Amino acid sequence: SGICLLWKPTGWAMRVGSKDRLADALRGNGMVDEALSEAKRPLQAWVVDNFGPHHAISRDPLFQHGLVHRLDRDTSGSLACATSYQHFFRARLCFAAHRVLKEYQCLCYGHMPPPTNVNRVI
Repeated sequence: SGICLLWKPTGWAMRVGSKDRLADALRGNGMVDEALSEAKRPLQAWVVDNFGPHHAISRDPLFQHGLVHRLDRDTSGSLACATSYQHFFRARLCFAAHRVLKEYQCLCYGHMPPPTNVNRVI
């Protein structure tokens, strides 16, 4: 299908934009420590290592290594990753056209007040 769903655990950061390209350039020059633990390495580095040998977009920082969207550092959940440029653009178009439905669940610890409904677009 051209789209993989990855599970991003809580605490695993994602870099986006120019910082991603800068860090990739520095890594190529040996200026970034490759011995970082998985928790400190950005998710993009994992994508490059695991999908890069087979999918060109996974090595391309200009196209977010194929990652179609992002999740905050403290958020866990599924993350869409394209394995080709064609599927990346198709998926981004679906997101832009609001054709992707994302549902969120909040897990709480402790006592909760009486039930309330929040009916707002996030």
